[in-house]
Formats: sequence, C-alpha cells, structure tokens
Amino acid sequence: MDGDSGGRGTRFSHALSVAIEDSGLSLQGIQKRLAERAVRVSIGALSYWRSGQRRPEGPLSRQAVDELEQVLGLGAGELTRWLGPSRRSGPVRERASYDELLDVPALSGPVADHLDSLGLLDSQDRVVEVSVHSTVDVDCDGEMVRQSSRFLFRAVRPRVATLPLLLTNDGQPFPEAPRLLSLRGCRLGREVLDLGAGVAVWEVLLPRPLDVGETVVVEHEIALPRLGAGRQAPRYEQYLVRPVRDVLVWVRFDPDCLPSSAEAYEREAGHAEVVQHAEVDPGGGLHHTASSFGPGALGVRWEW
Repeated sequence: MDGDSGGRGTRFSHALSVAIEDSGLSLQGIQKRLAERAVRVSIGALSYWRSGQRRPEGPLSRQAVDELEQVLGLGAGELTRWLGPSRRSGPVRERASYDELLDVPALSGPVADHLDSLGLLDSQDRVVEVSVHSTVDVDCDGEMVRQSSRFLFRAVRPRVATLPLLLTNDGQPFPEAPRLLSLRGCRLGREVLDLGAGVAVWEVLLPRPLDVGETVVVEHEIALPRLGAGRQAPRYEQYLVRPVRDVLVWVRFDPDCLPSSAEAYEREAGHAEVVQHAEVDPGGGLHHTASSFGPGALGVRWEW
C-alpha cells in the first residue's frame, strides 16, 4: 500500500465515523435506510469501513457510498473524495457473497435486536478474533450436548470492556434454554434468552478495558438444548465474519457410537465449497483446522 492510498483510507474511515456519530444512527438503522434505497450493505461491512479495517473497493460498494452520504445527511463527495483509486489489481469483481456471509447469522433479525438492546451491536468493530478453537460433544442419540470455545481477541478500538457471547439455532426455536456452564478470562454480565427465535446472548465483562492492540483470552462452556431425534443436522461448523489466523473445530463422539463416514469442508466468501474426506480417530475425535481463513464457515459433517 502506498502512503497516499493508506492516508485516504484513514481519512475515509475517520470521516465516516464522525458522520455516523453526528447522525445519531446505529449501524442497523443505517443499513435499514440503505435497504429502503435498494442498496444492500451488511452491518459487518459498515463496521469494517468505519474502523478502517477495510474500505469500499468494488463498484457496487463504491456506489453504496454515494447513497450513504445521503443517508447520513452529507453533501455529495464528502465521503467518496477520500476513497481514491481502487487498490485491487486485475479485473474488478464484486464479491456479493461476502456481505451475505457477514449478515448470517450474526448481525440480522432478532440477533441484531438483542445485541442492540445490550449495546453490543458494534462488537465486531471493537475486537478481531486472532484465534478460535471450538469443541462440541455428541452423545449416542446424535445430539450435540456440550460446546466449549476458546478465543484470542485483539482490540481495534480503545477502551473495549464488553463483548457478546452468542448462540443461535439457525432461526429455529430452542425447545429449552441453553445453559452457560463456565466462563474464564472474563465475568458474566447481562443475558438475553429468546427461545422462540432460537437466540441466546450473554454479555462478557473483560477484566479491564483493552486499548488498541491489546489481547485477551476468553473461554466458555455451554450445555446445549436437546433438539430431539432427527432434528439436529449431523454437522458442526465455526462461522467467521473476518479472516482469522488460526481456527479449529473438534467434534468428540461417544466411543460406542462413532459415525460411519465423515468429511471436512470450507466455505470461504467468494469461493466454492472445498470438501475433503476426514477420519474419526480411535478415541472418537473428528477435527478440522485452517490458518488465515475467513470470512466464511469451516466445519465437519458425518453420517451414522
């Protein structure tokens, strides 16, 4: 990146951040107003643009900035003048699936409403995930009964003190409430359990506010609601809304009830799904790992 394009990118994010603050609108409110103008931009993308982690590059994204100026009450060119030329080389192709991935499931519908009620809707603008390790235990009924995860977060904004822990059921109701069994590296704040929408959000209180560049390790363990025979898809995946340095998913089966076959898969934004055969080890474990992966979904699936 040359100094000019980097400077323009910084000035764009600063101008956008100031305009959003002056408007009094939330990112969700901005997204809705853009949608009324037939412009689809994810909350994740808006968050990236505001923080300076990314800037509008493709032709559709740059056209969206024209509408964004009007939504924020700015004059024509007050944002676009800081974009400069695109930094992409070769043919420019808009990756529509990128924004779709950013909105599913983390920042849309009831999930966004509940995050907003806790003041955590902009959490993806506060920290980035450096490392994500997730584990799930599966019983002999094929039910995922327990999930545990370890995250290494890095702050990208100053004074980060709270984060959300989110569990969803792909838009389907929870038949019973999930239970947060443990938290490490942080304390529990408020919680929202919406069984009808299949959404659980816990507010995580960090030991102290983080400044930009500082890191924290957070671990949790959740008792998952039993969905009933045949209602749980035989797969487990980790969803990522941004590139992550190190990601691991690990499924642990009851040694007396191992699947007959399994495969690992990756669906990275803008790319076709990649699938490979996977073996369950003698102890009943099935895992898949990747480096510098995302945004997208990485997981394993199996057959009984």
